Order: sequence, then structure tokens, then C-alpha cells
Amino acid sequence: MRRAAQPGANIVEKGTKADGRYLRAEFVVPKSLPFGSDEIDDVEFLIAAPGQSDPPSLVDYHSVSRPGSGDDVKRHRERIKAIRVELAPSGWKSVGRLLL
Repeated sequence: MRRAAQPGANIVEKGTKADGRYLRAEFVVPKSLPFGSDEIDDVEFLIAAPGQSDPPSLVDYHSVSRPGSGDDVKRHRERIKAIRVELAPSGWKSVGRLLL
């Protein structure tokens, strides 16, 4: 994930959990009103262990606003979609929602 492609992105944890398959990023969302403060969203990614999922390269993610920031579901959905689109040329593809 290139920071320029995802404004406000800051990777805060990478490769320290789940045998290096975990990544956590913070996304700073500038305040929309002249008062108040910026909002922060936390996004976590976990790549499935080799041989443990179908499809084999499954990536689970969780995107949530911090308490007090409001919860803009549309903003989360659009961010994840932009990340999927950015990764598509590298061979990543979306399989849609999996119900396990």
C-alpha cells in the first residue's frame, strides 16, 4: 500500500504478529468542520497462513473508527475498495464476501 495512494495512511504495526502476516494501519481523516479534531480509523489486515484457506491467498481485514470519531461505514467501504483496486495489477483479486 503506497502512502501517496492512501492519504493519511500510517503503518503502525507490520510483521510482528501471526508469523509476519499481520499489518495494522491508522488513517487520519482531516476534520470536516472548522472546529473539532481529526478522526482516526484503524485498519487491520491478516493474510491467511499458507495452505489454511480457500482461496489460498485470503486476506481478512477489519476497518473501524476510533470511539468519538463517528463511524462512517461508506468511508471504510470506499477505502478498502481503493486498496483492492490498487493491488489488482499485482495479481490480487476480490472474491467478494465469504460466509464461513
